[in-house]
Amino acid sequence: MPEDVLGVLLGPRHGAPRDARLRTVTVEQLLTHRAGFGRSHGDPVTGATLGEVLGRRAVSQATMHDLVPGVLRTTLEHDPGTTFVYTNAAHLLLGVGIETVTGRRYEDYCAAAVLRPQGVRDATLDARWGVLGSFGGWSLTGAEYLAFLRTFAPTASLLNADTRAWMLSRDGKEAATAPQFYSLLFVLPDGGQGHHFFHSGSWGYRLSATSRSGAINDSIGTRAMRTASGISWYVVYEPRPDVAARNVLDREVARAAAAVKTWPDTDLFPALGVRP
Repeated sequence: MPEDVLGVLLGPRHGAPRDARLRTVTVEQLLTHRAGFGRSHGDPVTGATLGEVLGRRAVSQATMHDLVPGVLRTTLEHDPGTTFVYTNAAHLLLGVGIETVTGRRYEDYCAAAVLRPQGVRDATLDARWGVLGSFGGWSLTGAEYLAFLRTFAPTASLLNADTRAWMLSRDGKEAATAPQFYSLLFVLPDGGQGHHFFHSGSWGYRLSATSRSGAINDSIGTRAMRTASGISWYVVYEPRPDVAARNVLDREVARAAAAVKTWPDTDLFPALGVRP
């Protein structure tokens, strides 16, 4: 439930957080990135915490649970519920909470409950970067990502009426740039015509050849969009360009989609039911 608190969802596996306020953080605050985490010293997960974990274990052997102790040592920079700051810590702890509530591995539960209903039958965490778990560890093809975006269609059944109403409400939510707000993902109202849903992913990481994982020099970015009109697209780029170049790419893809007047009615990927 959205009002459940992290102190219950963490369970006994990882112990108590250093900052007692973290125990009072609700699921809703994690979902909207208002849990109180900050970025003054980098992201609480992918900064020093991930570096410490990969100093002890090879990247392909580490799991998201290895990252939790570092997050629980974090001192919150804001009181829970007061400030929007996007961090990977929120999604990491949501993944741990899913395991506590369901009694199943995060990967297994989400594959069955979220992805398979959209036709994504064989989704798994990435063989190399599965340590990113619930905040970036999935390995999906472009077609599978498009199928996942159907979750946010007005007629989709995965989100019940109460969840969808909450997701589309701006109340108690905020983001860096109005009028968009963060609610499961970024939501942008389209002047009474519906809502656009979108999210970006960006990953760059370097390790020397002397690390447990060997040399790593990864640079990748993604952009997923579902428009109010029902058009979706997914873009991946490697290496990731700078922000200005990404913004240009976003505009050009949107312009190209808007220029299409007639869409074919055949499935591009029949197994997933993804239409152009």
